[in-house]
Amino acid sequence: MTIEPFYLYESVTHSVVELENSGLLEDDDDKLIAPISQHLCLFYKAKIDEDFDKILLHINRAEVEVCAWAELE
Repeated sequence: MTIEPFYLYESVTHSVVELENSGLLEDDDDKLIAPISQHLCLFYKAKIDEDFDKILLHINRAEVEVCAWAELE
């Protein structure tokens, strides 16, 4: 089996909080807008050297919404 990095992205929530008087800004009228949370998401590609019908993997539907098998040549 070979595993390699495939995709990377940063996920930021849409909600924001205003941080006033943080001391980070020069003008008191300015407001710093920061995300409540953010995550760095990493995806890996795994190539399994086995026939499809011999791979014993089960998808946990409580954790995974969508999945797909792709045959690579």
